[in-house]
Amino acid sequence: MPDAASDDHGNDAGSATQIALNQSVAGDIEISGDSDWVEFTAQESFQYQIATAGGTLSDTFLRLIGTDGTTELDDDDDGGPGLLSLINWTAPSSGTYYAEVTGFENDTGTYGVSVTESPPADDHGNEAGSATQLSLGQSKAGDIEISGNVDWFKFTAQAN
Repeated sequence: MPDAASDDHGNDAGSATQIALNQSVAGDIEISGDSDWVEFTAQESFQYQIATAGGTLSDTFLRLIGTDGTTELDDDDDGGPGLLSLINWTAPSSGTYYAEVTGFENDTGTYGVSVTESPPADDHGNEAGSATQLSLGQSKAGDIEISGNVDWFKFTAQAN
């Protein structure tokens, strides 16, 4: 492993680099066997895309690690067009998660890593103007997807 002075990102949860959501951070696998860890804060039920791209590294191996810093949740080494690696994931709980990037088959070089956040889809409107229409006698299931969400329903009533 590179020494701490020359390594751009830590090699474990305790020394991971904080990454802002919806932004990219440059990285460098300086020597064969190096790994770069980044950490991000996820919200329960939100969807996340963790991806590596670009740079001089021809391929990456990407692992998603749980809030305990040890449990592997997912891995990928085939990102598809324009990406080196890609993980699409829904957070099971809120907390700090980690992504580990290594060079596939011990390759070295530069790359970018990003974590993109998408809130869960809302099943019903959150105000009168976007309320879900109900017919009398009809019922509809709802889901409070995130803290603070409300579901509004509307119906037509007759006097008396």
